[in-house]
Amino acid sequence: MKSVFILEDSSKSYYGGGQQISLLAIKILREKGVRLYLADYTSKSLFNEKVKIFIPFDRQLILKGKGTITNSSKDRFYKTIEIVNSLFLFPINAFRIKKFLSTRNESEKTVVFYCTTKKTLLVSFLYSLLFNVEYIYHSHMVMDLSGIIGFCLKHALLKAKKVICVSNTVKNNLNFPNTVLLFNSLEDDAILDKKYLYKKKIVVAAIGSLIYIKGFEYLIKSYDELKNKDDVEIRIYGVGALWNHFLSLKKSDNIKLMGFNENILDELLNDVDIVVVPSIIPEALSMVIVQAKKVGLPCIVTNIGGQSEIIMDGIDGFCIPIMDAKSIAEKIDLLISDRNLYLKMAHYSHLSYVNYSFDKFKTGFLSIIFESIF
Repeated sequence: MKSVFILEDSSKSYYGGGQQISLLAIKILREKGVRLYLADYTSKSLFNEKVKIFIPFDRQLILKGKGTITNSSKDRFYKTIEIVNSLFLFPINAFRIKKFLSTRNESEKTVVFYCTTKKTLLVSFLYSLLFNVEYIYHSHMVMDLSGIIGFCLKHALLKAKKVICVSNTVKNNLNFPNTVLLFNSLEDDAILDKKYLYKKKIVVAAIGSLIYIKGFEYLIKSYDELKNKDDVEIRIYGVGALWNHFLSLKKSDNIKLMGFNENILDELLNDVDIVVVPSIIPEALSMVIVQAKKVGLPCIVTNIGGQSEIIMDGIDGFCIPIMDAKSIAEKIDLLISDRNLYLKMAHYSHLSYVNYSFDKFKTGFLSIIFESIF
């Protein structure tokens, strides 16, 4: 059996959906006795705190080229700098990985790479060209394959042993012969029994990094469009660059910035009634929606990408146009004014979680990995 070298970039997110799946993959592989290594662009994230239980510090490497979180759609300068910097650092990181593995008596014959971001995909691709190592890419995003960077990404994807796609949206976006569909999941399939109580205030929640592409400002603005303002509390769970901007937007005490919450599933189970995913770009597969389904919550999502793929409009939630605060408000008003509709959607949301079960994920993931490491 080969060792597995995980290449991650948790420098852009304190603990996002991609890191959740990477940690889940690490736990599954560790349970099977696979020898694991980790390379990351930072050691200061919740992911790093969690992963040290499974991968000892002497099997971890910090890569050069920490990422930059952009604050708005127009903030492309730092993103461009990061891309140029990354291109320069790719060969440096490749040779640092080579030295790191050599000192641990590992080589291209004894290790397979498992990469999870565009940067780590390109590092794996270069390493493969130099040293002929096999790699698997777990794709958590819809990619733009145009331009020079897109050209490089395309070739890196084609050379991968397998490309794991977390949704049909991602699979259709790539459309390569080495792609395989595997929906994301949570850590277990425990049944959660939510109580649908009559409440004075309905809690509407969005969860994620406070960055422009998440579209949270449209949820904040939707409050002014609500017919039943006094009956609604909007909560946004997360941290990020737009914290102060969102504080300036909120005009009511019924809009709350909650900060990061590690136990978000408990919040969904005990407090939240409706989940909103107002992303303005196509997401691959929103872990927030998977969490909402496990609890049994209706979701209001934008009608693009993986977020709309896993919501059946009018059945377990609603799909709305992007950047449309009024549509968000209309769907919230509809759900809180029609309890029968709400309970029906909650029921179908819970039933649909079977498509994202842990057992399915674990079986599929091990099948893909073991095909490469034996």
